[in-house]
Amino acid sequence: MALCRLAAEARPGDPTPWVGALAALRSLGLPRAELAPVWEEIRARDPWHRQAHLQILGYLSPEEQRSQSALRDFLDDVVAVMPPDAPAACLPPTAAVRQYHRDLDGGGVRALGASRYWTQPHVVRWVGQALTSWLSPRSPAPGRRRRRPRAACLLPGAHRPHG
Repeated sequence: MALCRLAAEARPGDPTPWVGALAALRSLGLPRAELAPVWEEIRARDPWHRQAHLQILGYLSPEEQRSQSALRDFLDDVVAVMPPDAPAACLPPTAAVRQYHRDLDGGGVRALGASRYWTQPHVVRWVGQALTSWLSPRSPAPGRRRRRPRAACLLPGAHRPHG
């Protein structure tokens, strides 16, 4: 943690040291109250930092905190205010895929019902929002440059410059 704080002091506007601190605190399994100040530091620097949101998603997962309701509440709160072109827009579909795999891996009745997971209203909404956002070209938000649709990063060779 001391190194993360030192890095944060060296680059005050950079959320990366705080994301590292969040990952370290998460690995220690500390209570939410201890993660909250670090989360606030990240949000102050980059409110939609993808890796930070994925760290919180993992932290709130049933495997780590044993609370599906806390995870769902977090996702509902984030989705309600997240701009469609936010870097963290991957969060709801990522949560859906992780839950689907939890159901499959759990065996028993949950695994048998996993095929119906994708028809649940909240999952249909999350996936629909992601597809709409990722597959449609959009005008850039003020101060941002025009980008390819988010799904383009999944295409082979999309990371290479075309010329």
